[in-house]
Parts: sequence; C-alpha cells; structure tokens
Amino acid sequence: MAVSPKLVPTVGTGIALTPQVQLTIELTQKTNLELGEVLKQELTENPALEENTGPDPDAPEVIENPKDASGRSQDDQDDWGPDDYEKFREYLNASGSVRGLSEFGPERPIDNMLVNQETLASYLTSQIGERLDDGTVVQVCVAIIGNLTDAGYLDATVQEIQKLGNGDWSVAEVEAGLRYVQTLDPSGVGARDVKECLLLQVRGDTRHSKLAENLIRNHYDSCEVNQVSRLASELAVAEDDVRAAIELIGGLDKEPGLTWVPHEPEYLIPDVKVIEDDEGYRVELVEQGMPRVVVNQDFMPVSKNAADEKYRKENLASAKNLLKAIDQRKQTIMKVATRIMDYQEEFLDKGPLGMRPLTLRVIADDLDVHESTVSRAVANKAIDTPQGLLPMKVFFPTKIPCRNDKNVSSLVVKLRIRDIVQNETPEKPLGDSKIHRILVEEGYLLARRTVAKYREVLGFKSASQRKVVGL
Repeated sequence: MAVSPKLVPTVGTGIALTPQVQLTIELTQKTNLELGEVLKQELTENPALEENTGPDPDAPEVIENPKDASGRSQDDQDDWGPDDYEKFREYLNASGSVRGLSEFGPERPIDNMLVNQETLASYLTSQIGERLDDGTVVQVCVAIIGNLTDAGYLDATVQEIQKLGNGDWSVAEVEAGLRYVQTLDPSGVGARDVKECLLLQVRGDTRHSKLAENLIRNHYDSCEVNQVSRLASELAVAEDDVRAAIELIGGLDKEPGLTWVPHEPEYLIPDVKVIEDDEGYRVELVEQGMPRVVVNQDFMPVSKNAADEKYRKENLASAKNLLKAIDQRKQTIMKVATRIMDYQEEFLDKGPLGMRPLTLRVIADDLDVHESTVSRAVANKAIDTPQGLLPMKVFFPTKIPCRNDKNVSSLVVKLRIRDIVQNETPEKPLGDSKIHRILVEEGYLLARRTVAKYREVLGFKSASQRKVVGL
C-alpha cells in the first residue's frame, strides 16, 4: 500500500490570542521601569509615535527659583551647617546596613543604600602592591587572586597556577605566594576548603584559639552538631571551654570574600501607591518619569505610492495597538491593586499583624478575570503604602487555620515564632516541638514541620545550635 502525504481538515476548539492580546499580556507583566524602556525603544523605531513634551497635567506644581523672606534665591543658599557636614562624614565612615525587602515600616532614606564598590581582587592586589617589591612573587600572587571565587576560595590547584607562569614559576614559589595571599585581609581568603578558611581566621585570635583549631582540624563534624559533653570528655577539658571554642568557630566567616564583592543595591521602584485621605485609602498608578507617548497625527499623509502607504498603515496600526495595550495594562493593574488593598485595609491600619491570608484566585474571582491575569499584574511590581514600600506579592501570604475558625496569614505566625525565639531563655532554647505546642495552645493549627520551615526562613538555627552560639 502506497503512503503519500495529504491535507485532512479537522475541527477543534481552542483559544487563539490575537497580536493585540499578546501585546497586552506582555506589557502587563512589565514594571514601570521596564515599560519606560519599551516606550523609549518604540519612539526610536516607530515614526508614527511621538512624545508629548507639553506640561504633565498630573505633575505637581513647581515654583522656580523661590525667594526666602530676605529676597535671596534658595538656589544660592546652603541649608547644611558645619555640624551637618560632620555628621554626614561620620555616617560615611560608619558601616551602614541595607534595608531588606522583607522589612516593614516607613521607607528608609536612599543614602542607606550605599554599598562597597571595590572588588575583592582589586582590594587584595592593592595590599600586595603596598607590601611586596619582588616582581615574580607579585605576579604569582596576582595569578592566585585571579583564581579566587567571590567567597574568597582558591578555585585552582597549585599545579594549575604554576602553568600560568609559562614555566617560569616553581611549585615552591606558587606555594609561597599562596601563603602570602592567605595573610591578606580579609582573613580567610585563599583557602581551599572550609576548614582551611576557618583555621586561617582562628589562629591567635583568643585564649580559646588553640582548642578551636584542634576542634576544626579533628572534630569539625562534632562541632556542627554541638556534642559538647563528648568533646569535653574526649579532650579532657572543661565543657565551658568547649562551648567557648565552638562559639568562637561559629562566629567565623565561611565566605570572607563576600565582604568585598560589590552588590548593586536593589531599589524598589513603586508601580502603584496608596494614598490616605479623609475618605480612607485610594490607589493611584505611578507614572512619573515615564514618556508620555501619543500618535503622530502628521505622520506621512496618504500617499499614492503603494509601498509608502503600506508602511504608513503598518506603523500607525502598531502605534495604536501599543497605546491600547498600555491603557489596558493601566486598568488591569489598578483594578488588581485596588482590590488587594480593599482586602488588606487592616494591614494599612495596623501593620504586619493586620495582614489577611489571600490568594490570586480570590482576586481573580472578584474581578471576573483569569488567575494568570492577576499573577501578571502583581509580578515584580511594588506598591508604596503607609506601612512602607513593598513587593505586591507580599500581600498574598499563606493561610493558617485557627481553632476559632478565623484564618490568619503565615506572616502573623512567623512574627509570633520570632517573638517566641527572641524571648526564650538562652540557656534553655525551645525546640520546634515546644514552639509548635505553644502555637497550638494559642489556637494556631499547623504542623510541626511548618514551624521548622518558618524558623529557618526567619534565620534562626535549631535549638541545639542556638544553645551554643546564642542568638
């Protein structure tokens, strides 16, 4: 029987997404910053679009070059006194902390986002240049530094480093260079494993350093599980000395190089903001700084040339579709954000303890849209609320049932676990089972493994580890 290809018509059901719908979906999941880049690109590529450079009706009124009571322009004044400059200099010299995205409360000043921009390699190389005059040793050290990971570990063998010298370096010279690199700051860099990294840091540190060095070399696994009594008996030393040595080990940095890896600060840029007024809360879309794009009505009047007319129609259609998709994006995000804030109004009033459990499905059903539409609307978006600038996904915590049939959010339970751990007796830390028992007695219905998971998310170690290293 001969087999030959042929076309057979079939009937089926399905959903075909038009280019307009696909564009709307694509733009909805973009942040304001990403959308701004898209608009700038479209302004460059599509001549049927132009930017409206007129005054923005939504922008606040700006009074140019205001005068003070003495008639001087504020541009000519410096509102910082000598004490202010001194405080700012002290601030720059102090080690600041970067606010995490999980923190709640009023937004911190942007100057708290200062980060170190010097790389680990440049920092180590500068130390070599200050201390060494031997050109060969410097070259060996630079080659070793070039093979360090971000955490500060050597990611090559001595033999591999030797090959970088094109036969000019001996194994002894490479080993000498490595020993020198391991003396540089931060302490612990140049190690080839965790034990070596800790040993480089612990030597000569305190009166317990010799015991700590012994524990790292010969009993590191036992230290990890805090077998204090067994170690004290085996080494014939006091249990308090073992605890002090293990505490010393626990305070060492297993990734010393990360101190000098420049991390770009992650700024949250609000896509939506919540404003409180006399009538309650209202939601507004943040559009400041975004190009205001309109259709260029004068773009290529009707031409008798077929190619020119096709080009004109295609670009005009593309421009109109883009503006329509942007408008649909605005409506979707506003509807979703408004509904979320309606559900989380208690959070706006009371803070984290007022957070209600919420799912994407609930919002989708309320708005009569698909769950994926809500997911795209909140993806990578941030909302500026009276409680701080937060990712929109924060407002969808897991539901934890309670004995009184009133569900609470997982955030409430996490905060309660944090309070329990922070207020426990350091000498007798509470295990997950005891914390679970407390929560159940308070009415929260959850599994013990959920307590363990939340404790780890909060950054707390197990009870046995907390007993040794403290909180």
